[in-house]
Amino acid sequence: MKMNKRHLFLGVFGLLIILILCGYLYLNQSHRNIKDEEVRYTLTSSELEESFGISGSEMRIVDQVIQTQGRITALDEKTITIDKKIDVSFMEKLPVGLKTGMKATIKGRCVGYDDLLGMVKVDQAILIE
Repeated sequence: MKMNKRHLFLGVFGLLIILILCGYLYLNQSHRNIKDEEVRYTLTSSELEESFGISGSEMRIVDQVIQTQGRITALDEKTITIDKKIDVSFMEKLPVGLKTGMKATIKGRCVGYDDLLGMVKVDQAILIE
């Protein structure tokens, strides 16, 4: 009987160690580098906004690297708004030389549609042109 209790204890202890290790590895995954990832979808600002009105298509775009272009309609410290439809957050400061009214092409991760603001959200963006 002593041997069975010992085996049970070692089995439970081993399983606990494995679960802790799996949890640690899951929580400490490496971060995505959007700059190096390939663009999955290239859409205009209107096409991107319309894709969130089509049932099911938004699920394909969310968390994917996209490329879009349009006119800058608003500037902030780390964000721009493209065609009053897309809110774009950059990883760092805004690239130098951006002005309202300029045409811009960006690459970033599509986060989803913000119902409150009525805009598509893109983060981790970089300026292509």
